[in-house]
Amino acid sequence: MEMQKFEGESEPQPEQKQLFIDKEIDAIMARITRPPEGQVDYLKKRPEELEAARNEILLDVGENCPEGVNLSRAKDFVESMGLEVNPVVFVDESNTARINEILTKHSIIGMEWVPGESGDYSQQLGLVFVKINRETGGANELFRAESLAVHEMFHSTSKYGGTISKAMRGRIEMADRRLGFCSGAPGKPFGEFLEEGFAEFMRGRYSKIYADENYKKSVEIATGKKFSENVLKTSAGVGEYLLPVKYAMPTATGEAQWPVASVAAFAIEQFCEVIPDLESHMVEARKSASGLKKVFKDIESVCPGLYLELQKGAYDENSFVKKLLLVRERVAEYTAKKNSEASQGSISSGIAET
Repeated sequence: MEMQKFEGESEPQPEQKQLFIDKEIDAIMARITRPPEGQVDYLKKRPEELEAARNEILLDVGENCPEGVNLSRAKDFVESMGLEVNPVVFVDESNTARINEILTKHSIIGMEWVPGESGDYSQQLGLVFVKINRETGGANELFRAESLAVHEMFHSTSKYGGTISKAMRGRIEMADRRLGFCSGAPGKPFGEFLEEGFAEFMRGRYSKIYADENYKKSVEIATGKKFSENVLKTSAGVGEYLLPVKYAMPTATGEAQWPVASVAAFAIEQFCEVIPDLESHMVEARKSASGLKKVFKDIESVCPGLYLELQKGAYDENSFVKKLLLVRERVAEYTAKKNSEASQGSISSGIAET
């Protein structure tokens, strides 16, 4: 992947090709994510093996888009925000073996499609993969897959990223240095909460606008709530929390499933209630360093230190729920403070007038 250079920025030095936002954020991330010198190489463009695998998948497998999935509509939704998307490949029983064969052929480590995964964006390949169960997915499988494509396409809009490589046992292992709000060395993730939350936030909006009535009805029956409402859920060891029904996906057995990312998406919704510009700044952050900096400042304006607190930690339900509850608490405190300041301002104004 070509490392991006933005207007007004000088060519990064070799030891700084991760392109951190500014000195303050650089200092934060350096403590967490920077690997020891000399252990990795920063790649300025996609290696030949990855490029060959990508081209072979696109030519030999193609989109494999099922009839009834409106991929053009999904792409238009993303591109309407001024963002670019990467190609989408729908994975099913007809092409899984061939995709893995191509990846193995080109000696790519850690890229194999894992059965059971719903979707994945490979920054290294520049491809979006979406799993679809044509036979067992049920009547709502087509829109489910379409909405998952939207989630993964938003991951693919990140133009502020890079790949690193490391020699291991005679082979080259590659990992993402940054993808949108995520950054980190192998085994040291940082930023999953905002990155996954952003992509899911947009999938929720897409579902609210474009889900057909049968899909919505299935979700409502499974949850006992209207598509526009919230439902109370419980996380073991953490407690109760609310999630919007629009993020739920109906299963073939009549149940509803919420991706873990929906927890982070709801946290972003709560931020947007008190920081109206956050959404536009998150979109801007997909393609500019200044946008990343604005998101950092937006969240820090609610509570200093909150950005780092949210970006650390594992990508799992308990970790995300704890952060959602933290956001709810901090947003409530921020709102109370603003209301108090406004009230004091009104009182002062009234005194001055008398």
